[in-house]
Amino acid sequence: MRVSALLACSLILVATLASSCSGSGYGSDRYLAATLPPLNITPVAAPTPDALGRVCVPVLLYHHLQILSADAGTDWEDSTVTPETFEEEMAYLAAHNFHSTSVADLIAYLEQGRPLPENPVIITFDDGWEETYTVGFPILRKYGLSATFFIPANWVENLDGTLSWAQIEEMDRAGMEIGSHTMTHPYLIKSTPEMLTWELENSKARLEKHTSKPVIALAYPFGLYDDNVIQQTKAAGYRAAFTIEPGLWASRDRIFQLPRIDIPYSTDLNTFAADLQTANP
Repeated sequence: MRVSALLACSLILVATLASSCSGSGYGSDRYLAATLPPLNITPVAAPTPDALGRVCVPVLLYHHLQILSADAGTDWEDSTVTPETFEEEMAYLAAHNFHSTSVADLIAYLEQGRPLPENPVIITFDDGWEETYTVGFPILRKYGLSATFFIPANWVENLDGTLSWAQIEEMDRAGMEIGSHTMTHPYLIKSTPEMLTWELENSKARLEKHTSKPVIALAYPFGLYDDNVIQQTKAAGYRAAFTIEPGLWASRDRIFQLPRIDIPYSTDLNTFAADLQTANP
């Protein structure tokens, strides 16, 4: 995804979110999370790392779940999938024996050799838009999947169209993982040392007040980072961080530069399936 796509998301007040999602049927009572069965994922055999200690774990990247107008433009198309497409993709994962796992489990595998599920996949959402709860969360529960939600902590209940603390807490209790996307979604590489520390530390602390587990993973806003940002991320207490660089392989020596697979609006199921296949590291 281009930087411009994420910049558009952070600058535009998303007044169209509610209307775009309301027509899809995913806000109806039959999709409410309370009516869905509890998460029940059984870990099985661990995947095999390559000779350099790397492991293939697809990490899927989503932002918006809504239907776009024909003139929405490439910025929105780069960061959006329809609710129907998202459900089709989650159904594919469930039907083809993929097992969703957490960033915490990936860290434990890379650092301690703790087993991962068979055919592991990590599903991530950046920015904390409300439709990830009203649309995405029920679909995940329907197919017995979990996801990691990277939240800009200062956006919560301060920016129209974003998650509430109650919604974040409910997803946390249901087994979803909460990660940090800083406080205000800035360009970290351009932040002063004081602001960089504030963005990283305060977001982690604020999110941990509303979750049952430590917040140990960061997604870099706009995917931008440098050596200084990595060092400050480590100093703030994070144990892993994600980019928007494409790739399937995770390794301990690049645990603060983990790649992800972006899923744009144009992705069909054949492309989605191909993106999940093991590639050369």
